[in-house]
Amino acid sequence: MNKYDFDYLNEKSFHEDLTEDELALVAAELQEPTTDTNPVILLTIMCHSEAKQYTPLIERYLNGPDDYLAGDALWVLCSCWDLSPRYVDNILAFMESAPQDDYYEERKRKATSCAMLHLERYPAPKLLRQLINILENENEDKWARISAYEALYVITGGDKWKFPQTPADFDPSTDADPVVMKLAEERLAREEHGGSTS
Repeated sequence: MNKYDFDYLNEKSFHEDLTEDELALVAAELQEPTTDTNPVILLTIMCHSEAKQYTPLIERYLNGPDDYLAGDALWVLCSCWDLSPRYVDNILAFMESAPQDDYYEERKRKATSCAMLHLERYPAPKLLRQLINILENENEDKWARISAYEALYVITGGDKWKFPQTPADFDPSTDADPVVMKLAEERLAREEHGGSTS
């Protein structure tokens, strides 16, 4: 199967379920990608498919060496397949990451999104604390801080489809809603006091 066939399967996966044979072809290519294949397309196909039998295969990409693909793999496992309780430590590690290659910021952004989705459903004080740390860290990239603020806004009750416009020179000390920060800190205190280990 060539790259154009995988592009077709990617388009198909948006609209309908792939057959077991088609998923097996995608999995085989992910196992040993050829130079003609874009692994991002393959992971996108997996994202659209309820193919959790391939979880161990996707997990292989979490450890790199490509940070961009590692972020995509985390997204598939946590956001597409709703397996985030298994990968809290991976999410945290990706959120704590420092520059390693050109895509580390993208990996951190995806991990922040996974943390937000997880925290909408489950307690996880170490993820919540890391979101606050990113937002408050002046050495963090501006977009990482905005992503962290967006996550905090959503998990404290804000509408994810109506995230307030942030200025180009976003400064959390003046531009972050104090109510959001108060609610986030209160939730963190409750969860840490409650002894949650996630």
